[in-house]
Amino acid sequence: MPLCDRSRMLPLCRPSTIFCWHKWLRSGNSSLVGRCLWFVRHLIALPALSQTECLIMLLYCTMTFTGIPRPDMSFALPNAINLAEMGQSVSDKRIGYLFCIEVMPPDHPTNLLLVNTLRKDLESPSVTRVCLALDTIIQYPLEDIIPAVQTRLYDILSHNSPHVRRRALLALRALSRKQQSIIEPMTVKVQKRLRDLDSGVANTALILIPDLVQASLITHDDARGRTVALLLQCWKNRSDPSQLSLLTHTLSVLCKVGPPADQSGLYHSIVKFASQRESTNPALLFQVTKTITTAAISPGNSSISPITYVRHLVGSTSPNDKYLLLCLLEVAEPRLWAGTDSQIPAVLDAFEVELIMQQLDSPDGLIRRKTLKVLYKVEPDIVVTYFSRMVESVSSAVTMGMKAEYSLRMLQVAEVLSGEDSESYAQYLMRVLKTIEGEDTGGNVIQEVVEYALTYVRTASFSAVNGVTVLLTALTEENVVMGPTFLLIAAALACEYSKSVAISPESLLWGLSARLSVCTTSVKEVCVLAMLRLSNECEEVPEEVIGRVKKMTETAGKFLRRRYDQFLFCVENKDFLRKIVSMAKSSSLPDFALSIEISYGQAHEQTTQPQGPTTSETPSLVPGLSPPQSPSQRPLRYDAYEAPPPARRLNSRSPTKYRSRSSLSARSSSQLSVDSLSSDYVDPEMAKTMTAGELALMPSEVRNLDYSPFLNTNLEVNHLAERADLIALDSPFIADLPDPIAREDPGTSSQSIDFESIWNSSGSSNSRGWCEQSSDDTVRLLQKLQLRLRVISADQPPFKGELKIVAVKLPQPGPPYPALLRIKESEDGDESCLWRMRCLDNSLRLQVKHLLESDVD
Repeated sequence: MPLCDRSRMLPLCRPSTIFCWHKWLRSGNSSLVGRCLWFVRHLIALPALSQTECLIMLLYCTMTFTGIPRPDMSFALPNAINLAEMGQSVSDKRIGYLFCIEVMPPDHPTNLLLVNTLRKDLESPSVTRVCLALDTIIQYPLEDIIPAVQTRLYDILSHNSPHVRRRALLALRALSRKQQSIIEPMTVKVQKRLRDLDSGVANTALILIPDLVQASLITHDDARGRTVALLLQCWKNRSDPSQLSLLTHTLSVLCKVGPPADQSGLYHSIVKFASQRESTNPALLFQVTKTITTAAISPGNSSISPITYVRHLVGSTSPNDKYLLLCLLEVAEPRLWAGTDSQIPAVLDAFEVELIMQQLDSPDGLIRRKTLKVLYKVEPDIVVTYFSRMVESVSSAVTMGMKAEYSLRMLQVAEVLSGEDSESYAQYLMRVLKTIEGEDTGGNVIQEVVEYALTYVRTASFSAVNGVTVLLTALTEENVVMGPTFLLIAAALACEYSKSVAISPESLLWGLSARLSVCTTSVKEVCVLAMLRLSNECEEVPEEVIGRVKKMTETAGKFLRRRYDQFLFCVENKDFLRKIVSMAKSSSLPDFALSIEISYGQAHEQTTQPQGPTTSETPSLVPGLSPPQSPSQRPLRYDAYEAPPPARRLNSRSPTKYRSRSSLSARSSSQLSVDSLSSDYVDPEMAKTMTAGELALMPSEVRNLDYSPFLNTNLEVNHLAERADLIALDSPFIADLPDPIAREDPGTSSQSIDFESIWNSSGSSNSRGWCEQSSDDTVRLLQKLQLRLRVISADQPPFKGELKIVAVKLPQPGPPYPALLRIKESEDGDESCLWRMRCLDNSLRLQVKHLLESDVD
């Protein structure tokens, strides 16, 4: 195809084609990425095609890279700079500038071209072009640009347009991060802009005041005096809504530069104004309360408490009012309202304090956390006593859902009690987990606690190394009993902090391997993955650890045996393990597990022979990796059945129509309908006596047909025949059972169930894992729970390629909460499958999960 043919190239720029490019670029396949970039490079080179469209396509593709390094897009930078300079419209110039901001490295040689383009736009008489150049400088401040635009930025601080003046202040502030001296000549003009007629410009100039104080360009007294003058002006013109916003920001700046104590009367007037019942202003109320607190801290200053004006919020039932009151109590100095200072009486009486204490049991987590912080600020012993009572009230008989709720609430208290001390937080975390799990090492993992604890450790403002060291030290001690939740958290932290803590990786390996024999299947997999990651840090893996893994291999299921084989192979082949570690995006356990799958997938591609199909007897170069079998190569699970004899339609006078077995088998079980039976015709196959084995394979709903509460006694022959023809399917469990979810009539179509909608609406409760059996054996296993099952074959939507199961407990007094399962066969050809489950009924979810996680072959 000639590249210069515009009529043939433009269809390739459609959204559907761009979406394909997007998938190819994200795939990580170097050949596909190279083809995409080669194609776009030639698109940009064509004079007949729009450069704007090409740059937009590149932006769309490159801005979505998350799993692999972003490819080099510098070949398009000259085109982007040319578009930014020569663009006929502001939108075209914006695309050029945006591409440079997103793609151009700070030290790229084309930076000089961008500097010249920005300088020309800053000198343009067009306000829109000046604002576009200033926005680019704000988002992409370059040190090389300062000499070229510094003078011009000083000049446009007095520009006629307030949009230009405001952006010029922000641009100078952004450039001052690169070179602090640039802010010195603008000190006088910033002070003038505080009196600007436009509130937006004055607000922006106010933001620069703390920077001027920090650079010692103005004194605290000067900054305080000018800010108070602006505060008085805003308070005088408070009828203007824009002035109220400026008033809020003025108070926030006063907190930074230090508010004068002689303005206490003004502060309380603002508090009284902001706390009016008719129009409460939370932002203004918060800032003025913080300002009063800051001013009252000064020695010899005592003031009327701002909480006096918001006492009406104590008895409010609105969650917003409760949260606002707690925020004000948190920022206010306790001696101004709690009665801790003998010179200032308490503001709240005993009943109001009791109402605040009741928020400790609020269903809102934010309100509980704020209440804990307020009480800890007043008296830490209150929170300590509350935590001790929570630990004593936890019963060993509570359900898993209650355990998760108790644990999360106790961890919130632990956050407040530990503060910035990570070691203290680790001790509280260990105490909470010991209280909840006790000595049970084979129980279920409390997923909510794992996610909450790991997120807090990663996002905490303090250094978490000391706290992680405390947790991992417990892992290396033989006499410490660790429940499944604690062990899972320790394994994840060992992967991420193995290089930071002062514990040898050999000791961590010993601790994980020593607990393999007592934990559940899902936790064993996590431990083996963590051991694989830690093995890369060891010069030599201890023989005791290798012996334990080999011993576990003898009794493990197929999936876990595969993980053990991977560990033993990587221990002997450190180069392959280093490759896996280097491919991981981060040191976290999920990224490392993904890297393992990618590495073994690449190894499978290398072991696959291009000549002819690969059979199961083909030797694998890497243990734990077996080439997957195609559907045509897999042996049949059942013997082929004879086709049913032809029959006439039910209640039809038209000639009999026949249907082949192949066309019937291609349809989903939820769509099967035997319409070839007549009321006066008896199928010889149906007249046969069923054997015990055939009866055992049929669903319980068919065996107990007369006792099913969802079937009428006047069951139509068509529906009964539909159930009798289950033997035509590959799996005898793919049946059109009555839908307990939709409460359908038995004669209605089974297509009314919307599996995808129910799945998406149950996203708050997820479980997943490996079952050491095939998908059909898994369905048979689920029948042991006496559940009503609804099965949708893997070749039917939604989620093609996965077997869909809906399981419901019966009888169900209230509305049913089904367990929805998606089962995918293993790609390695072994008798195992990956299952995912969502279920809002916590007891049913745990019941099914425990059954599927049992390590059976």
